[in-house]
Amino acid sequence: MNSLEKLELLRNNYAKELPSKIEHLQLIFDKGIKNGFDESIIDEFYRSAHNLIGSGATFGFLELSRAANNLEKAISAYLRTDKPISKAEIEDLRLILKSIFLATKAKSRDVHLGFSNDVIKSRNSSISIYIIDDDQYIHEELKIQLENFGYNVKSFHDTKSFEKAALEKAPDIVMMDITFPDEDHGGISSIRRIKKDFLKPFILFFISSNNDFVTRINAIRVGCDGYFTKPLDMVSLLDKLEYLTNKKSSDEIQVLMLDDKVGFYNTHLDSLSDSRINTHFINNPELILEAMSDFRPDIVLLDLDMPQYDGVEVAKVIRQMDEYISIPIIFLTDKDKDNFKDEALDTGVEDIILKSTSQKNLIYKIQNKAQHYKNIRAKIQSDSLTGLYNHTTIMDLLVKEISNAKRYGYSFSFAMIDIDYFKKVNDTFGHQAGDSVLKTLSHFMTQRVRTSDLVGRYGGEEFCIILPHAICENAKKMLDDMRIKFSNIVHYGGDTEFYSTISIGVCQWNKDMKIVTLIENTDKAMYLSKNNGRNQTTSC
Repeated sequence: MNSLEKLELLRNNYAKELPSKIEHLQLIFDKGIKNGFDESIIDEFYRSAHNLIGSGATFGFLELSRAANNLEKAISAYLRTDKPISKAEIEDLRLILKSIFLATKAKSRDVHLGFSNDVIKSRNSSISIYIIDDDQYIHEELKIQLENFGYNVKSFHDTKSFEKAALEKAPDIVMMDITFPDEDHGGISSIRRIKKDFLKPFILFFISSNNDFVTRINAIRVGCDGYFTKPLDMVSLLDKLEYLTNKKSSDEIQVLMLDDKVGFYNTHLDSLSDSRINTHFINNPELILEAMSDFRPDIVLLDLDMPQYDGVEVAKVIRQMDEYISIPIIFLTDKDKDNFKDEALDTGVEDIILKSTSQKNLIYKIQNKAQHYKNIRAKIQSDSLTGLYNHTTIMDLLVKEISNAKRYGYSFSFAMIDIDYFKKVNDTFGHQAGDSVLKTLSHFMTQRVRTSDLVGRYGGEEFCIILPHAICENAKKMLDDMRIKFSNIVHYGGDTEFYSTISIGVCQWNKDMKIVTLIENTDKAMYLSKNNGRNQTTSC
C-alpha cells in the first residue's frame, strides 16, 4: 500500500468513526443535563470538542472543525470555575452541538489529505454533455476538446438517436445543431419533442451556421441558454459553460450572524437554508474576527442589543480591518430605537431590521445587499482577462492559507505555472490568439482542480495554484496530468491550428516556512522545468 492509499484509508476510517464521536459528545451533554455540569463533565466535554478541532481539520472536515472550535470556546468559560451554566447557555450549547451534527452530514468541501485517485478527477467529470451534429468532423473535434476539460461527452449524428439516448439517461447539457439533412430546423423540432416527455431541466446550446433573427427567436422559444455560430469560438463557449454550470454554487450566500440569543436564528434557519443562504451563527462577540477570517461571509448580521458589547461597537471593530471595510452589515433589533439609528448608520451599515420582520423581507434584504457586494468584490479580486484571482488577491489567500495551516496543523502545496514560448505565440499569431491561450488555460485549470483549490494569475503568462491538504507527491501527479491534457488542446491563430504547453513547479509548505521562501522555491522548481526542456513538472 503506497502513501496515498494509506492516507485515503485513514480519512475513510475517520469518516466512518465520526457518528460515534458525535454520539459521545451528545451523551456527555445529556449526562450534564441530567446530573448537572460538574467539573469532570465539563473537562470531558472540552477535551472531546478539542480533539474534533484538530482531527476534523486534518482529515478535511473544515466545517466540523470550525463548529467544534465554537463548542470548545463556549465550554472554556466554565473550566476551573464554580459558575453554573444557565438555561439560556445550555440552549446555546445545544445549538452548537446541532451545528456539529450538521457539519458531519455535509461534504468535506473536497478537501483531502491527498487525492482520491492517483490523479484527481475533474470537477466536470459528473457533468454530462450530449452533442448532436450531422457533421462528423465538427462534433468529434468538439467532443475531444470538451473531454480535455474533463466533461463527460457523448456525440450523436442525428436527432432520433439523441432523443432515444436522452430519454434513457438525461444529460446535463445539450449542444445541438439546428439544420439537419431531413429538416432545416430539425434541431429545434427535436428539442420541442423531447421537452414534452422530459422532466429534468438541462442547459441548451445551439451551434449553427444560421445567424438570422428568426432562427434565433425560434431557438429562444424552446429554451435556448446559448447560441453559437460556426466556426465555433471555443473560448466563448467555455465562458458560457463555466458561468451556467457554476452559477448555482456562486448564487449561494454566506451569512455570519452574531446574536447573544438563539431565538431569531432558530426561527429563520430553515427558510434561509431553502433560499440558498448558508448561515454561520455565533453568540460571543469576542469571536467575531476569528469567525470572519474562517467563514469569509458575504454579509454580517449583528444583534444591536447585546449585554456586554452592543452591535455598533462590534461593527466599528469590523470596520477597523481594511479587508472588511466594505462588507455589508445589517443590524438586528427587537424594537425601533431612534437614538441608535444615527450612530449605527455612521458605521456604514446597510440597514437596521426589526427581528419581527417577515421572512420574505429578511431574505430579500440579505440577497440584495450580499449580491451587490459579491459583484463588486468579484471585480476587485478578479483578473480582468482571465476571471481568475488577481495577483494581490491570490497572495492574500496564500497568507491566509499559511495561517490556517499553522492553526489547524496541516500542510498544503503551492504550484506555479508558466506558458511555454508565449512570446512566440503573440509574435506569430497576434495578441488576440495569445489572450485566447491565457483564457483557455484559465478555464482549463479551474475545471481540472478540486473545488477547494485556489487558482490565480500571478502575472503575464504565469499562474499559481494553492492546494490545501495536498502533499507534494499527490499534487505533482494531478498537475502533471493537467499539463499533459492541456498540451492536447487545439488553439487557433486565424485559420491556423496550434498547440501550447506549460511548465510547472510545485512545492509543499511545511511548518515555519515563510511565504517568501515558499514562492522562491516554487519559482525555482518551475524554472527547472523550463531549463530542462519545458513541458514538464518539477517538485521541490
